Amino acid sequence: MKNIKRFVAIALTMSLAFSQPLFATSATINDVASDHWAYGAIRAVVDAGHMGVNASGEFRPNAPIDKFETSRILASAAGRTQTLANQAYAVHGSTIRARAAQYTRWNDDTNRDIAFLLEQGVFIESDLGNFIVRSGDAENLRALSRQESAVYLVRLMSRSDAARASNLAHDFTDNARINASSRPYVYYLRNLGIIAGEPGNNFNPNGVVTRTTFAVLLDRVISAMPNNASAPPAQQAQTSTPLALSSFSGTIGQVHVNTNSLHLNLSGDEVRIIAFASTSNIFIDGQRRTINELRPGMSVVGITHNSSITDLQAQTVAPAQNITNNTNQSHISPAFVEYRQITGTVYAIGQGNIGVELRLLNPQGFIVTQRENITINNNTTIMRAANPVTVANISVNDVINIVVRNGAATRIELFERNRSMNVTVVERRTESVLGTNYFVVEDLQGMRHELIVDDSTMLRRVGTSGRARFNDIRIGDTLDLIAEYSLILEAYAFGSRGSAEGTISEIMITRNGSSVVVIDSRGQAQRYHIRDGAFDIHSMRLNSRVSLRLDSWEIESFTVF
Repeated sequence: MKNIKRFVAIALTMSLAFSQPLFATSATINDVASDHWAYGAIRAVVDAGHMGVNASGEFRPNAPIDKFETSRILASAAGRTQTLANQAYAVHGSTIRARAAQYTRWNDDTNRDIAFLLEQGVFIESDLGNFIVRSGDAENLRALSRQESAVYLVRLMSRSDAARASNLAHDFTDNARINASSRPYVYYLRNLGIIAGEPGNNFNPNGVVTRTTFAVLLDRVISAMPNNASAPPAQQAQTSTPLALSSFSGTIGQVHVNTNSLHLNLSGDEVRIIAFASTSNIFIDGQRRTINELRPGMSVVGITHNSSITDLQAQTVAPAQNITNNTNQSHISPAFVEYRQITGTVYAIGQGNIGVELRLLNPQGFIVTQRENITINNNTTIMRAANPVTVANISVNDVINIVVRNGAATRIELFERNRSMNVTVVERRTESVLGTNYFVVEDLQGMRHELIVDDSTMLRRVGTSGRARFNDIRIGDTLDLIAEYSLILEAYAFGSRGSAEGTISEIMITRNGSSVVVIDSRGQAQRYHIRDGAFDIHSMRLNSRVSLRLDSWEIESFTVF
């Protein structure tokens, strides 16, 4: 299937090519005054057919947007046509139907919109798990959050790579609450002037996006796109410059024999569906094969010509290290590109490389040590305490986190073997097989670390007499700790008691704990975790107005009023 380039603004006729009862052009908007601060943006997206009004002419400006409505809006803005949506559904339909079968409230009417957005890369498959949240036997539609809207809109602009490559200041006051994977998208849009913080320089990443907010954001995104983005996608594809040779690397997500195409997971969160050319070369472990023998999970590299795969090499064993990447050659033999992340301890430093000792836990619970040499070159970024350093700053026994590409380090994070940290607990979990306890913590730079708590760890918490237990530490507690490698030797926890009031907008129940999202009187949303054994979460109800008694970010008790 040809990979059509996405553009945001669509001619008016495109919005009429498919039936969306709520999307009407030149509609009368009865509940938004012409002097409303966002009227211009709302009028623009309604006239373009991306958003609409109901039969009574109501735009419902303060209503939150769920993920199904988000899908319709984004698909319209991305240039959805019935033909393109049907083609995308032929590829992604089985994935969407499998997800929909898990719920009773799944909106099948948006399946082709979702398929189109998966094809265009605006959605990735993992996004589909965030459409509906369960609370016991009840299912509730999940509202779009501010950080999710940033991710989707940057993808809509086809700027994901630019966002991830940007080096912008992460200076929102609540930066630690923004998911690390969402931060590049949030700050990229902030740098373009599309989003802004709230009073106090907070971003409020989990705040619920209203229809007004999304209309404003979408209008700003459309305004930021090139001026030639007004033609329908099919016309744009006909006038675009033909593509020459290009290469790709990644893993196979799905093999679509019926459409002679591959679903590929590439670097970052990029997902592409690429069809094979009518004449193509397919090799598996060096042997000529057919598409029927390709399997999900295989590492692949390939060459495309005009968006079709002409050469593909798949591998079921460790990638080879002979790298050739000369697109001027008449015959191209692409190298397998291997990306991985390893954490260990430096045991030796040599000319152009470092030796890393890896300490692994085998299935029986014993530590196994292995050693590996990693190449450092001029393209390697080396960081210590969020500051760039040189290889001269690496010391034996440093704890090291390395991103490796084909045996060479592209990025290195350095930590001393014994390190003091000031962090916030964001998750508390117990490994199911060996029973190992972990704190997932976030430091002041927004980096997350998974640290082990065992019987030797000395835990203390303000307000708890004597030695604290693992479960005495609350999510949201601040920890002053000393760690050796990934083991916490000693930690002192500081909590804070308080209260909060608001309306429950989301209830989440997981294996590692339960939580709720509460919207306060200012319309700001905050997630709070249920303290283990405090009460039955099933006694909470969506849309109830509650008063919460808090210990850090955990709810000790609540009352309904």
